[in-house]
Amino acid sequence: MTVEDIERAGISKSRYYRFVRGETQISVVDLSRLLKLLAVSFSELFAGVIADPYQLSIGDLAKCTETELRQKQAEIEQTAASVGYPTAEMVAIVIDIIIDRRSGVDYRDKTQRLYDRLNSIQAFTIFEMRVFSLIATDLTPKRFLNSIENSLMMSKFSAIICLVICLKQV
Repeated sequence: MTVEDIERAGISKSRYYRFVRGETQISVVDLSRLLKLLAVSFSELFAGVIADPYQLSIGDLAKCTETELRQKQAEIEQTAASVGYPTAEMVAIVIDIIIDRRSGVDYRDKTQRLYDRLNSIQAFTIFEMRVFSLIATDLTPKRFLNSIENSLMMSKFSAIICLVICLKQV
């Protein structure tokens, strides 16, 4: 693929080079154009590329022993340090909450940290909904609804999905 091919796809040379140099992030529109140019679907692009913690399964984590959880936490922290996963901190807190719940230790401070982090996010992805589902049962109804209203910025359908995910955790 040449730069001319990229330009024909509708992405300016300067925008492309700014993205490659890390000066800007690629827009969804430009990413879609590049994927079309490469004849790759969005799911194909991320299949096998999106590693933990983005494929977080709280159900799978809940089945792990404390030793396995701590090992997973160390792996995520190591990967985050080398690759820069912005969500690694949330996953580390999720693991701490799972361990603390089993041990009967007070984990309200960790729930508060996740709650604050989630409320700072403009729109939830499936990842954030999974994290939210872990703490949803520890929130008051008012705090739960505030999170939905303030940070989800989602359709009613997505809000219902989030509620169903949270209720499944109860």
